[in-house]
Amino acid sequence: MANKDPVQQPGTVGSIMTQNVVTATDSQSIVQAARLLIENKVGALPVVDASGVCVGMLTATDIVRFEIDRIANDETDSFGLEATVEKDDQGNLRIGVEPLDQVQRYMNRELQTIEQDSSIEAAAKMMKYEKIHHLPVLDEKGRPIGILSTFDLLDK
Repeated sequence: MANKDPVQQPGTVGSIMTQNVVTATDSQSIVQAARLLIENKVGALPVVDASGVCVGMLTATDIVRFEIDRIANDETDSFGLEATVEKDDQGNLRIGVEPLDQVQRYMNRELQTIEQDSSIEAAAKMMKYEKIHHLPVLDEKGRPIGILSTFDLLDK
């Protein structure tokens, strides 16, 4: 009897995608999202809204491009940081820095996605045509269930 689970079907995106996908929220600070990229050693994060639906992609390249544009335009508030001064319970002053920028300012909203039962060949063609290195794999409700990278294609 054939296994009808697309994740197990050879030649499908589901058979080679990374299943434990790390996501960012659109309202999350860009600093937190950058930490997720670094800590998880990934190059891209699907961005989800409050209901878990994928609304964009954030890549390390997106962050670098945004910051280069900011520097080129002589904007000095990298990552939109704001200094804060507060008193703790003992009356001591605490000085901190809070990021103002949210992921939604940096993310790419022109989202290219694929389904887990799509062929690996179709995914590779899409990635080549769109000149992208990551494709979020979504369920029927638009929530990320995996991510396909060019490294996944090379490892197949």
